[in-house]
Amino acid sequence: MGTGSSNKVNLDWSKTPIEVPNEGVIVMGRMRDQDTAWVGAELSEWRNFIYTVDDTSFPRHTPKNKAAKPFRTYNLLSTTTTTSPPLGASATTRVRRSRGLCEPALPNVPRLPREIQPFRNPPKPGDTGEKYYAQAWKELFNNSDVPEVIGAPCCSQFAVSRDQILKRPLSDYQRMYDWVLNNDLPDEITSNIMEYSWHIIFGREPVFCPDVAQCYADVYGEEVITF
Repeated sequence: MGTGSSNKVNLDWSKTPIEVPNEGVIVMGRMRDQDTAWVGAELSEWRNFIYTVDDTSFPRHTPKNKAAKPFRTYNLLSTTTTTSPPLGASATTRVRRSRGLCEPALPNVPRLPREIQPFRNPPKPGDTGEKYYAQAWKELFNNSDVPEVIGAPCCSQFAVSRDQILKRPLSDYQRMYDWVLNNDLPDEITSNIMEYSWHIIFGREPVFCPDVAQCYADVYGEEVITF
């Protein structure tokens, strides 16, 4: 079963003005009734791009409510180029210390080093992206070098530096955006596939499950952390 669709939405790539210098930007999705005023109030040193995913009348919105976790990030990445800001909710200097990408490594965040095995037979049961991952990989990454195993901390929350973003051309993000928008898969499967692709998109190996203490040390500079 392919993951593409013949009923593609025609996209008019909006141009998002980016002012330089830019310390960073927080990208979030929200339902129209959700209150996100706390972001500007508590994180005022960061710009924010908060996309309303279920109401296109809002000035900043996604074309439709689909796979909200990855969609809001692609909505920004696919409309900016050389001035793309760092994304996330971690200080830029800390992201740089982590070699461009930082995913949360709190004690209660699951690390799943063998979560996706595209060639497992039979595939993992449940609403996971495993049985669709190989085909999705080919469409997302435009190659057939599908890893045997993919693993990462859960939940599609990360901070990434400008330099790491710019290691990929704009066309990559536009192709990935189109796939998220136009594939025929259920939202939860699309989201699951992207959950286990972000770290690869931003330069990590397919299995990226750092030790909790090491992750804290890399990001925050702590030599010893005891939980």
